[in-house]
Amino acid sequence: MYKNALNRRAVSAPVLQGDRRIMEKLDLLAQRIDGLIQELDRLREENHQLREEGKRLREDLELGQMASEELQEQLNRERSVRDEACNRVDELISRIQSTLPAAEQQQNG
Repeated sequence: MYKNALNRRAVSAPVLQGDRRIMEKLDLLAQRIDGLIQELDRLREENHQLREEGKRLREDLELGQMASEELQEQLNRERSVRDEACNRVDELISRIQSTLPAAEQQQNG
């Protein structure tokens, strides 16, 4: 009986150490899993923020494009009015010149 008790102690000591190592490794694994879950949560939040920022930037770009188009249209209208005004001035100058005698045109020209 004494011999069996010694054998049990001899067998159970390595088994307990093995169990302890397994539990330590499981604890380390649990810590790593917790760290990975936290990293995943952080990355999800960062991804959400980046998507929101991308959405805002696209909206800003669309607004900028609309403003650019409006400015281009306004510029085209102003150019058209300027060209029309220049043409009318040229016509008026031509009318004035056509009514002046040739000698007066040479003095003024």
